[in-house]
Amino acid sequence: FDFLASSAFTIFVPYLTYYLAGWYCSRLLHGRPGASALAIGLAAGLLGLAGLARETNLLGAVILVPDQLTIGTLARFVGRLVIALLPLLLWVGYLWSMGLPPDDGGARNFAPVFSGFTDKWITTVAILRADGWDSFSRFSLVALIGLTTQLAVLLWLREWRNPWWRLGIAYAALMTVLGPAVWEGQPCAVTRVAVPMVIAFNILLVKCRWFWPLWLLGNAGLIHGADFMRLPWL
Repeated sequence: FDFLASSAFTIFVPYLTYYLAGWYCSRLLHGRPGASALAIGLAAGLLGLAGLARETNLLGAVILVPDQLTIGTLARFVGRLVIALLPLLLWVGYLWSMGLPPDDGGARNFAPVFSGFTDKWITTVAILRADGWDSFSRFSLVALIGLTTQLAVLLWLREWRNPWWRLGIAYAALMTVLGPAVWEGQPCAVTRVAVPMVIAFNILLVKCRWFWPLWLLGNAGLIHGADFMRLPWL
C-alpha cells in the first residue's frame, strides 16, 4: 500500500499526466502555428506542478531537452526549464516569507556515487547469509536485482533522442548518489523514488532481443508486492 500510495500519487500519475497531456496537445493542435511550443509549454507547466508533490519529479525536465543542441534550441529549453522550476521556487519563497526556511534534515539522503548502492548490496547479502531466506532482506535482494538490471539496460541502450531513455537515465543517475536514509528499510525507499526509471525501463525494453529474461530480472521487485497478497511460496 505504501508503494502504491507514494508512487501513484506523487510520481507515477504526475509524470504520465504532464507527458501524455503534452503529447495529446501536440496532436490536437497539429498543423497549427505554435502547436509544438504550446504542447511542450504545457508539459513544462505540469512538470512544475509535479515538482510540488516531490522535488525529484523535476528531473523529468530531461524530456524537454531538444534532440539537436543549438543556441536557439538551448535558449528555448532554458525558458521551459524556468516554467518547470517556477512553482517550486514560488513555494519555497512563500515558506521563507512565513519564517519556514528549508533545513538540513535531508543530509543523509545523498552520498558519494554508488556508496549507498554498494553498501545496500553488502548489507543485504550479509543478513541473508546470517538469517537465511526467511529474513525480510529477501525483498531487498530482489529489489536490488531489479534496480541493477534496469541500470545496466539503460546504460546499454543509450538513446539520447528518446525522451523515455533520458527520463530513465536521469533517475538512474539519481539512484547512484542516494544516501543511507533512502536505502534503509525492507526493501528500501529507493524503489519508490526510482519509479520513473522502472517505467522507462519497461517501455524501452520492448525493442530488446532478450525481453523476457530482462523483464523478469528488472521487475523482480514485484515479489515484494506479491507478499502483500500472502502467497504461500514467499
